[in-house]
Amino acid sequence: MTNSVYRNRNMITRNHIIKVAIIDDGVHPDILCLDGDWLIDEECNVLMNSAHGSKEDGHANMCMEVINKYSAKGNAHWHSIKVLDYSTKRGSIDKLIKAFELCETLGIKLIHLSIGTTFYEDFHKVKQIVDRLVESGVVVVCATSNADVITYPAYLPNVVCVKCDPNLIGNVHTVKYDSIERTVFYASAKHREGKCDIITNSSVSNSLATPIITAKVISYLDGNPNLNIDGVLSLLKSDAVNTENIRTPRILEVTSKYESPPPSKPLNIPIVVFTGFDPHRLIELVKHLYKNLENEYYHCRVVMEETVAICIDYTPINIEANIESIVQRVSNFFNCDIILVGFMSPIAPERCKSAGLWIWGGNADINNGYILSDEQIGININNDPLDEAYRKIMSILL
Repeated sequence: MTNSVYRNRNMITRNHIIKVAIIDDGVHPDILCLDGDWLIDEECNVLMNSAHGSKEDGHANMCMEVINKYSAKGNAHWHSIKVLDYSTKRGSIDKLIKAFELCETLGIKLIHLSIGTTFYEDFHKVKQIVDRLVESGVVVVCATSNADVITYPAYLPNVVCVKCDPNLIGNVHTVKYDSIERTVFYASAKHREGKCDIITNSSVSNSLATPIITAKVISYLDGNPNLNIDGVLSLLKSDAVNTENIRTPRILEVTSKYESPPPSKPLNIPIVVFTGFDPHRLIELVKHLYKNLENEYYHCRVVMEETVAICIDYTPINIEANIESIVQRVSNFFNCDIILVGFMSPIAPERCKSAGLWIWGGNADINNGYILSDEQIGININNDPLDEAYRKIMSILL
C-alpha cells in the first residue's frame, strides 16, 4: 500500500503543468505547439500574434530549437511573447515590462529571456517587476550582453545569469563567482539543430547558450514544480561540471597585488577613494554620497573593503587587492559615471593612481608616506557633517 501511495504521489507531481514563457521575437507555431502566442504592440497592448516570420529563421526559433534538443516537452506548456521586431531584433523597455506583467497574469512559472537592457535608466524598472515575479515563485533564466557589460535582469542576484563559454560543447555547464559579475553559469552555444547528437559550430553567443540552462531548469521543475529560485540555483551549482573546483569567495578572484590591470579603455571617470575611516563613518559617508549622486541621475558604483551591511549594491574588495585592476574592471563592466572606493585601512595613493580624489579619515596619517601626484587631490572630511562633506566633494569633482 505504501509503495502504491508513493507512486501515485509521484504521478501527481510529474503531471503538474509547468507554464513556461519565452520573451523574444516570437516562436513560429510549427517549431512548437504553443499554449499562448502573444504580441506586445508599440502601444504596449497585449494581442494574439497572428503574423510570423520564416520558421527557418528568427532568434526565438533558434533558442527554441536548442531547448527542444536538450529537453523533453514533459509538462512544459509554452507561451511565446513577442516584444522584438522580427527583422531588426529591437524592442523597448516598456514592451519588456509589459511582457513581465503578462507573465504575472498568466501564472508563468519559468521565463526564458535571451534579451535584456544595458541602459542604466531601465535598471530600476526591471528590478521592480522581476523582484515581484521572483517573490511569487517565478524562475527567470537570462542571457547577459555579448558586450560583457552589466545587463538587466541578468545581473540581478535572484535570477539565473548565463554566458557562453566557447570551450564547452553540448549539454554541460560550469559556474563561476566573482564579486563584480556575481554568480554566472556558462554553457555552450555550439549546437546542431534538431534531435541529433552530432555537434557542429554555430554562432557563439550568450543567447544561444542560455537555452541549455533553460532546458535543465525545465527538468528540475518537472521533478519538483514547487522549486523556487534558490532551489534552482542550488541544483545548477551542484550539476556544474566544475563543481569540485568551485569556491564562492566574496572577494574578487583577481586580488593579487602583483597582477597587472587588464588592457582596456582608459579610465576617464572620477575615482574617489575613502581611506582610514572607522566602519560606521565610512558607511555613513559612502551611502550619503551614493544616494545624492543617484538622485542627480549619476550611475555610481561602490567598491568597498568588506564590512558590515551597507544596504546598497557594492563590490567587496580585499586590502591586498590590486585596486587599479578592480577599478578598471568595474568601470568596464558597469560603464558607470563615477566609482567610490572605501577602505577602513589606510591606503597609499600609489595603490590607485587613477583615483583623482583621496579622502582621508581619522585613521590615516597623511604625514606618513601619503604622497599625492600632481593630478591627485586629498582632503580630510572626517568630522564634517554629511551634507558639508558632500558639498566639498562635489565642488572638487565638478
